[in-house]
Amino acid sequence: MNRRSRLIYVEYGSAVLAVAGATLLRLPLDRFLHGRAPYAFYYVPILLMAWRCGVGPTIVSIMLSLAAAWAFVVPGSDPGYDATIAIFLLVSATMVLMARAARKTQEARSHLASIVESSNDAIITKDLDGIIQSSNVAAERLFGYTSGEFVGRAASTLIPPDHEDEEPQILERLRRGERLDHFETVRVTKRGERLDLSLSFKSSSSSSAARRSCLPARTQMLINTRCVRWWMGSCG
Repeated sequence: MNRRSRLIYVEYGSAVLAVAGATLLRLPLDRFLHGRAPYAFYYVPILLMAWRCGVGPTIVSIMLSLAAAWAFVVPGSDPGYDATIAIFLLVSATMVLMARAARKTQEARSHLASIVESSNDAIITKDLDGIIQSSNVAAERLFGYTSGEFVGRAASTLIPPDHEDEEPQILERLRRGERLDHFETVRVTKRGERLDLSLSFKSSSSSSAARRSCLPARTQMLINTRCVRWWMGSCG
């Protein structure tokens, strides 16, 4: 049996076990619930299969959950439960789509993060107030700061006094959604060494309109922490 075949068996076996576990958890509680919310416990294995496994195991978990609910939970003598089947399938499909979308988003972010981390170029992300949010290994090696020392530090601390007027101008242009490429300048390391660099700046979103609007504080914070990427490669 090859690796792919074993993975298929594990995924479908996980679907069966997850539904069985949900059923075993539900049965002792039925003396208190009396058949109410018959599908509630089964949404958990469905979400797990949608997040961790493929389409096949997810469909199996939905069908097994429906069968188990009707076999062990739904009161057969009570009318009106037939209509809940369509509701269950609709809710399950919605949850699956949301889980798969969230999984794809996470995978895309993880892939991007791995590219950034392994890049030979120094990459620093900062918010539109100029506060550093993250850095990759190349940036830490170039400037002599650890990741913990970088995060929360004002990016202006990397700028020598004779170039300190650059940061407000750069941030203002980025707030307008402009992109800056191959900006020749000077920055300083932790030990005070001056570096001749070629910088490129790109804002991940245009937030000038959002800053002018009356957004709630939480939303404002989210916008403020959207990052500006700062690629830095040595000119020499």
